[in-house]
Amino acid sequence: MGRADTLPEIIQGGMGVAVSHWRLARTVARAGGLGVISGVGPDLMVARLLQDGDPEGDVRRVLGRYPDQSFVQATLDRFFRPGGLAPGQPYRPIPKLDLHHKADAVRLSALGAYVQVALAKEGHEGPIGINLLEKVQIWTPSALLGAMIAGVDAVLVGAGVPSHLPRLLDSLSRLEPVTLPIDVAGATADDDFSISLDPTAVVDGLPASLPRPAFLA
Repeated sequence: MGRADTLPEIIQGGMGVAVSHWRLARTVARAGGLGVISGVGPDLMVARLLQDGDPEGDVRRVLGRYPDQSFVQATLDRFFRPGGLAPGQPYRPIPKLDLHHKADAVRLSALGAYVQVALAKEGHEGPIGINLLEKVQIWTPSALLGAMIAGVDAVLVGAGVPSHLPRLLDSLSRLEPVTLPIDVAGATADDDFSISLDPTAVVDGLPASLPRPAFLA
């Protein structure tokens, strides 16, 4: 289990999608700090990087180490465009992640988080974290699963009170099904909104357990 008191004193701020990028996180970690990638929209990020042609092959390289190679191939078939999109050509839409938690959408979110963490961790021994927002909960379980598959060292969650996260990390590390309550505007005490995820149903070929990262609220 990861311990917060073993992390560096300097922690990179989580600054949003494509700002807390894997290259920035890797640079911070190499310099002795805790590099942090954004965990918001990982599905959109990986789909667009592949449609941009993945010119240096970074995404495809780490995808080669993902346990579920069948889904990797399906994702490449769907989104990879050698040379990138033609000028003016729109990006292909991704499966929508919502309370229905459709399988392809959940898998793509986990894959996207894995890619960013795996790339941030390449070439050094420094720690890498993932930053999530309690007010943007829809990606939380799947992004955490993908990040943990890549060996993320810390999970940072703000913009709310993330009281469910420690238990969620414990269960995901044991590959147990998890449920996260979802805050919905206008909901009453009788309403019950949540999303559930079963790690072994989302990703094929997982090991018996995953390292449990440190948690910073």
